[in-house]
Amino acid sequence: MADRIHLDSRIRELIVEHGSLRAVARATNIDAGYLSKLLAGAKLSPSTEVLARLGLKRVSFYTTLESRRG
Repeated sequence: MADRIHLDSRIRELIVEHGSLRAVARATNIDAGYLSKLLAGAKLSPSTEVLARLGLKRVSFYTTLESRRG
């Protein structure tokens, strides 16, 4: 299974790799303002295309509920 990573963490990795948010925007062809909103959590659920440009894909997973005590 591939490593799980949060969207903001991936954007931060790319900022370190490219030197700035604007450089990431140029490298990924994603608007810097949109990247900034994704990083801040102001925008959620980017498209599959945007995720791919960031080197990510969306994955769903499930977890169990805590048992109910009666």
